[in-house]
This record gives sequence, structure tokens and C-alpha cells, in this order.
Amino acid sequence: MAKRVVLPALFLVTFISGGCLPPPGPSKQAGNPKLIPFDSEAALLSYFQQQAIEQTRPQRRRGWLFGRIPTLAPGAAEDNAVNAAPTDGTGGSTAYSTTNLQEAGVDESDVFKSDGTYFYIAREQSLRIVQASPPEALAEIANVDLGAWIDALYLRDKTIIALGSQADGARVGAAAPDGAEIMIWPPYYPRAKISVIQIDISDPANPAITHRLELDGCLVSSRLTGGRLIVVLTVVPELPAQPTPREINRMTLTEVMPKARASGGASADAVPWSNWLRPEAPDGCAMTAVLTLDAGNVETIVESAAVLANAGTIYASPEALYLTDSAYDPDDNYRENTVIHKFSFGEDGAARYTASGSVPGRLLNQFALSDHKGNLRVATHRVGNGGVFWDDVVVGVAVAESGNTSSSDDAPPPGTAQDRADTQNAPQEPDNAVFVLGESNGALDILGSVANFGTNEQIYAVRFLGDHGFVVTFRQIDPLFVLDLSDPQDPRLVGELEMPGYSEYLHPLGEDYLIGIGRATDENEWGGTSVKGIQLSLFDVSDWTNPQVVQQLSLGSWGSYSEISATHKAFTFIERDGQTLIALPAVLTSEGGTYYYSYEFAGVLCYSVDPTAGFTKLGEVAAVGRPIGWWPQWQRAAFIGNELYALTPDGIRAAPLTDFNATEQITLSE
Repeated sequence: MAKRVVLPALFLVTFISGGCLPPPGPSKQAGNPKLIPFDSEAALLSYFQQQAIEQTRPQRRRGWLFGRIPTLAPGAAEDNAVNAAPTDGTGGSTAYSTTNLQEAGVDESDVFKSDGTYFYIAREQSLRIVQASPPEALAEIANVDLGAWIDALYLRDKTIIALGSQADGARVGAAAPDGAEIMIWPPYYPRAKISVIQIDISDPANPAITHRLELDGCLVSSRLTGGRLIVVLTVVPELPAQPTPREINRMTLTEVMPKARASGGASADAVPWSNWLRPEAPDGCAMTAVLTLDAGNVETIVESAAVLANAGTIYASPEALYLTDSAYDPDDNYRENTVIHKFSFGEDGAARYTASGSVPGRLLNQFALSDHKGNLRVATHRVGNGGVFWDDVVVGVAVAESGNTSSSDDAPPPGTAQDRADTQNAPQEPDNAVFVLGESNGALDILGSVANFGTNEQIYAVRFLGDHGFVVTFRQIDPLFVLDLSDPQDPRLVGELEMPGYSEYLHPLGEDYLIGIGRATDENEWGGTSVKGIQLSLFDVSDWTNPQVVQQLSLGSWGSYSEISATHKAFTFIERDGQTLIALPAVLTSEGGTYYYSYEFAGVLCYSVDPTAGFTKLGEVAAVGRPIGWWPQWQRAAFIGNELYALTPDGIRAAPLTDFNATEQITLSE
């Protein structure tokens, strides 16, 4: 029997007394996913109190503290990708790289931003501004104390918007240091607060804070689109020190509702009671708030909504934000389905709730979702009987097995009691599926699907591009599946490629090629699979039915890693002077024996990519500092003109693409 690859992961378990604790635990999810509004303040308060009482029963506390901890799949990153690389209009040397985005027109935060002349860097509680170009003038020109642990930056015109957890609040539960979304899911930390800070950088050497908004809760994710900053928070109201039913029932709505505080202003409800929603099936007392802020003045809340449910993967297109929930139900059971709530962007750019739906299985990350031509495509992994996440599969819609839509005339209609009973009793192996959902009358209905591919394998990467989808699964080999999604009601699996190793991130190269970044693998002495180094792959998908490998490179030994495995924002891609260049932050090791390795390099690797020649290494730039350890520092790469930059919180090193030995560097001030 094949052995699964086990990847190292960093987990954080924190006991918080007096908070609203979630129950872990495998199962079914019932109820209509559509959200229901409250008809009064009293109804909202009563619902919260009932859920808080239910969630604080002693057995639930024991289950959370000593039971299983929900974790993300290897390679998951809450935050596919499009680079905006401005040029001088001639393809000349002033081209520069920007944050790698999933959707054009929907900006995502990162720990650093570039405008082609200056770098804006988040370092602990400060914003650092560095003159980056020309490299011989490399210098830190400003250091702004923001009074919050900064996890996310946006660059908009002559303004920086910074988001971070309050320095005097709960640091645990904020976004991870690399700007990725929360890894311990959900973040259950009462008293947590975030700050949204707007800084005028019209004079980069003299930045000035112009607006500041403080919000109760933990930052889950955010997006900047259409002049609006969409902020998603998880809020866990603080319960009484002795959370007995009597004490919980004494709580007031003022104690429960999350607050917003503008600079110099009074505290007010971040979401009015009339904008609160709940699922038909109770989902605990944690809250998810979706706030639309004016990017021109972040103290202005344009619109707000909140759901008494947990937050999962967040995805946004230019048309809507999607909030998912697949954690667990109130009966200590992991859910086998993923609920999806759609918040459409109105003419004013505000996110307002419009529809909900549900699909079998669980998501890898935000790339498992794609809004295209009015439909939502969703890739899921279903664990099967005896798995961590569910015991049996109940699918209320007909699915096509790898594009085969034939069925037996004797089979019970899908969704009937007999169909559900047969499904529950039949052995279920782990598998994967892609669903296409359409919106109708407030519901996200399944229009079509392709299921039961990659059986006994787990999803490691997803990419939707136009009318096609690409899914990478892995157990011992790395199948790349190609799906034709041009007909939403008849999606089909049209191509498959098997190769060693696996990809964790896929990036388009023109219309006919894909770049894959992941891990190389090898068979070990026990007959299982061992992870080797970083794997760089180039796929030819010009023939959807017959994808091919152009080239694969293995970099470093089994201790090597790239931050691209954790976040797509670490991938840097640019077209300049007729060349396609990529830069990969990496830590490379060499094997010193069976059980140990030594570090050889930490920094940025630079390659040119040609569809026929494959990857050609141009050079490398070592990082300033040593981004290695129990909690490694973030690493990023940037191109400006003919220069490649390696960035860490410690400093910056630059080298020309024509001579990687001619470096300039600075160390950021303490």
C-alpha cells in the first residue's frame, strides 16, 4: 500500500479562557445554506446567547483542548495569479514587478509593495520606505511607527493602507508574519483588535498618517477593488469569567457586538443589528464580519454585514466576494460539505449578501474558487469513509464520473432517501471533484460537475484559466488533470498527465503553457515516497487532451523549500525586453546523510522561461540576514528594470541581471 507524504507543519495551540470555544471533531452538515436575517435586536441577542451556552458545555471545552486540531492541507495558502508589470510603453528597462494576484483588478495585500522607484515594507510595528532605484542609491528613507503589528499593505496612488493587529491586543490570531491568511482555523481570540491605517506617501521621505480605524476582531483576509477596501474579520465576543447559562443570559447586545473606532471618534457598532445574518443550521457563536471601507478614507464604513458562522477560505473576483465555511458543526463533527456565501459588489463597490450554496468536499485554498461568466467553479477534495473530515458522503445532485454522464436506469433518483442510504452504506474512497454553480433566486445551484478523479489522492494545486481548469493531485505520482468547463452544465475531464513530484502553485505562461512550482519526490527505502527538493515544471497544454511536460528541474535536497508553497504572493513574474523572467525565493540544502542536511543558500533564484527551451538559470541573489529557523522570515523578490532584488525584514540586496556578483545592499534599521 502506498505511503502518503508527510510534510512538516507548524501548529499553534492556545488556551483562551472565557472565550467562545469551538468544538472539533467527522460528519454531516444539514440545513439550507441560505442566510437568514434577524427581525429584532432581541432575536439576535437571544440567538447568540443560545449558541454561546451550547458551545461552552464542559465536554466541548475538553474536546477542543485535547481533541484533534483542524489543519490546512500541505501547500494550502489562503491567499492563481496575475502580475501587473507596468512598463514605459516600449517594453524597456523601466518595467517593474508588482504583487502576484489571483484576479486582475482585485488587489491583494502583501508584506511589501513596489511602485518601481520605492519599496514599502512591513517590519513588525512599522512601515519602512526604501529608495530602490537606482540601486546605487539604495537607502532607507523613512520609518513610520504604526502602533500595530503590520501584516498587510496596499499601495494605491500616493497612499499606503496598512492592516495589522493592535500592539496592545492579542497578537495570536492575527495573520501570519508573511501576510498569508490565518493558519490556525478559525482564530478564537477574544479582545483581539485590528487597525486599518492610511498613510500619505506623496513625499516618500516624509510620510504622514492621515486616517486610522480600529476594529474588534481578527483579520481573516482583505481585498482592494473599485476604490473600496473589503475587510473580513472573525470576531469572538468575550464571555463572562464563569460562562454559566445564567451569566451568559445576562450579557447585553452592547457586549456582544463588535465595535469600530475612528481616530478621535467615539466607539460605534461595526455592523448594525439589522445587517446580521445566521445560517439555518446553527454554527456556534463565532462571528464573521464583512466590512466595505472607502479606500480614500478608511474611517468611512460604506457598508457592513456579519454572519454568525465561522470564516473559511476567502475568494474575490471583480464582481463579488465569496465567504466559505467548512469547519465543523455544533455537534463536534467536521463537515463534509463546504458552504459558500456570495457578497456581490454593487454600483457603489460595497459588498452585500446575495446568495448561498453548498458543495460536497473541502477546499484547498482560494485557487479552488473561480468566478467566470457569471458562474462559480469550485474544486473540492472528499476524504471518504474513515477520513478525518467525514464518515459518509451525501450528494444531492447527479455528478459525472470523469466526464461520463451515463447512469443505470435502475439507480434511484439522486437526492432521494434510497439514494442517500445506498451512498451511506457504500464504501467511499477519497476523491476529488469540480463543480460549476450558477446563481438563481438567492441560491448558488450546482449546474454540472466532474467527480471521482484522482481517487485516493489529495489536491495540491488548482488553477482556473478561462474555460479550462487544472487540478494537481498527489499520493505517489503527480497527475495534472485538465478540465473543459466551457459548458457549465456539462463540464468534462479531457486530459491527464502523470509525472513524479507535485506542483503546489500553477501560473500561466501565455495561453498554451503552465509553470508549476512544488516539490520533487523519490521512492524511499520503505517503498513509500519521500519529498526531495523544490521542483520547477513547465507544462505544454496547447492540446487540452494531451498535456505534456516540457521540462522539470529539481532544486536542492529534501530540506529545501520555497515560500511560494505557502503563498502565491512570493512568486514574481515579469515580461521585459521580449523575455519572460521569474524569481523564486528559496532556501536550498544539500544532503549530509540519511537523516540530516546542511543549508547551502537562502535568497532569490532567477530564471528565464521559454516555451521551447524551458528554464534557463540567470543567477541568484542572496538574502540579507538568514531567513531560516523555527519560524522563518518572509522572503520576496522584485524586478525593477535590469535589477533583481531580494527582500527580507532584515534588508535588501540588489544585483543587475547582467552581473549577479555586482551587488548593492542595505540593512534595515532596528
